[in-house]
Amino acid sequence: MVWAVMVACSSDEAPPPVGLAKPCALNSDCTNPLVCAFGLCHSECEQDRDCDGEQRCVIGPDGNVCQLEAEIHCDTDRDCPGSQRCANDGECRDLCRDADDCTEGQLCATSGECASDDPTKDTVDMDGNIQQDPFGSSGGSGGTGGKGGSGGEGGEATGGKGGSAGKGGSAGSGGSGGSTSGPVSTEDCPAPTGSPIPHSAEILTAADTWTGEHVITGNLQVRAALDIAPCAVVSFESGAYMEVEEGGTLRAIGTPGSAVTFTSSKASPAAGDWESIAIMDSASNDSRLEHVIVEYGGDTSTVQIQTSASASLSNVLVRYSEADAISLWPDVAVSEFENVAVVEAGGYPISVNPNEVGLIGTITSTGSGDDEILVLTGNQLVNPATWRNQDIPYRIRGSSYSDLDLFARLELEAGVTLLMEVRIEVTTDGALVASGTETSPVTLTSGNSSPAPGDWAHILLQEDSSSDSHLEYTYIEYAGENSTAAIDVSGGATIGLNHVVIRDVAGVGVSLDSTARVSQFENVTVEGAGDSAYYVCSNQLGSLTSLTATGSVRNEVKVWQEPVTTAATWRNHGIPYRLVYGAARTGYIRAPVTLEAGTVLQLDDTMDLNIDTNGSLTAEGTEDEPVLIQSGLAVPTPGSWGRIIVSAAASGDSVLTYTNISDGSSGTLTIDGSRIALDHVAFSNCDTCDIDIGGGMLVEVTPGSNTFVGCP
Repeated sequence: MVWAVMVACSSDEAPPPVGLAKPCALNSDCTNPLVCAFGLCHSECEQDRDCDGEQRCVIGPDGNVCQLEAEIHCDTDRDCPGSQRCANDGECRDLCRDADDCTEGQLCATSGECASDDPTKDTVDMDGNIQQDPFGSSGGSGGTGGKGGSGGEGGEATGGKGGSAGKGGSAGSGGSGGSTSGPVSTEDCPAPTGSPIPHSAEILTAADTWTGEHVITGNLQVRAALDIAPCAVVSFESGAYMEVEEGGTLRAIGTPGSAVTFTSSKASPAAGDWESIAIMDSASNDSRLEHVIVEYGGDTSTVQIQTSASASLSNVLVRYSEADAISLWPDVAVSEFENVAVVEAGGYPISVNPNEVGLIGTITSTGSGDDEILVLTGNQLVNPATWRNQDIPYRIRGSSYSDLDLFARLELEAGVTLLMEVRIEVTTDGALVASGTETSPVTLTSGNSSPAPGDWAHILLQEDSSSDSHLEYTYIEYAGENSTAAIDVSGGATIGLNHVVIRDVAGVGVSLDSTARVSQFENVTVEGAGDSAYYVCSNQLGSLTSLTATGSVRNEVKVWQEPVTTAATWRNHGIPYRLVYGAARTGYIRAPVTLEAGTVLQLDDTMDLNIDTNGSLTAEGTEDEPVLIQSGLAVPTPGSWGRIIVSAAASGDSVLTYTNISDGSSGTLTIDGSRIALDHVAFSNCDTCDIDIGGGMLVEVTPGSNTFVGCP
């Protein structure tokens, strides 16, 4: 008896095996045949078909296992087990370079993640892109009648993956078709009964509430309050449309599982069967679509909120439009625009003017002709706005205005991509703020399918813009139309740049005018400019904290000469400063200028550098990193540039240390009434003689360390 108690309480006794999804450390901790992977018990698998529901067969530490339900959905990579990545569709996936990196039967999507070829688990388009569920939930079973079919792409009875309902089903006649689960669905709606109520070229002048089924022929003009109840179905005959006008209002308000449906009346519906729902400017201001499905609309935007009209959209699914799904016209008032999903629009999911883009809360698009937000420059941005990261790009296209004109502050959220067809001009009180991050940068790129340098012009900041413009973790690509600078900051304008990459541009990467103001200039990179990487007026050089250039026609800072009047350090960025003609042939230094060790200063043609009133030049070269002052020519000859002149008005504090000076004219260093100190300075390939002391003083800090030929 005592022995039995001792055995029962012994710490050596192993705990009983546990079931699926329970914590484990070894395979033996799990009930056979489960195995331990990622710290939890899993089922083993060879292919996706071995796994239930949406679960995929993924690569585990010691073999393939079925994903657990809790391991599928994610917000960041940290939510995924092992080395899996949180893909753009919000699901954890194995990484891949090709299909061999995935489990048997899977494919490697263009984004570099494994996807199932089973349509009940994943949908991948013809280009190899993983398609996101509009509402992220699985489809339910089909209804008893109508057009919709269920869950998947064209089912008749039971649904596949995706909360967007089916396309092209044929389960009987009448009604709204099969159900769809998720925030916008009709899964809780009863089967339709009775005959639909007809409306032929009708003008609604008295308030009404619609339930059940209604069929519209021709044009329905709504000039009073029209309420459409949950589960109601409004079918449109060919070419029919609805206009809400002259004091009318449309309130189609469904509930989760009991959506209102606007659809085609045809037994075999198709995109473009009917026209549109249009909210006019004369309508009252309380039109609202909530938990609504709109499908098979026309050759213009299916849902139109026209100029100066008011409406709100929440939990709206627009699918199978022949052209664009939604359009927001200029000066509209949209109090809410949230959880709008577009599926397979023939054109764009939404077209909108710049001043209305900020009204868009959340929108998704899958399988459309262009999964992009079309921004037409039909008006100017005059109200401060934030353009959100919708996981689809914004296409910026010229319309009434040829540019995207910013008269107010525009902020681009991290991850936003702009497909540019026109330039951005930041003008009176306007600002451009790109709030990218290291893992989610902002991108401004070409709108062409085969991009090339010069596809669009640039970002131009005008003098009267605000001081708020700042680009952080931003990529700018394929700009420089007509050889303009990708970022062009005119006199008086302000810009801040931090972790900005400019690449594949036809002209210059960044241009800073003489009176431009630079709030920050750090970690700026130009890759592949068709001209100089940077073009900067000489007074701006001290504001360039850190930059690089690679692959450009000239990996250099091209310097437009003007009198330098502000003390500055010209840093060694690993590329030369090339001084070119500006206001005059001579570049004047009228403030203290310091050249860091390793700095290369190149001068064009017969250009002089004059250390003038209160100016000084200090070169802080070292034995390992001397300062170089030389010609800007690829093959220089003696006299390729002019002279360094230390005038009588200079401060007398100029010191050149470990500096190599070459290719200058006769009297390359001319001391004209002031003084300069030299320490380990060497002259070479200069014309006739190196130093001319016409008046003033030459000080050799370390006698005998300098190499030069004096002028007679």
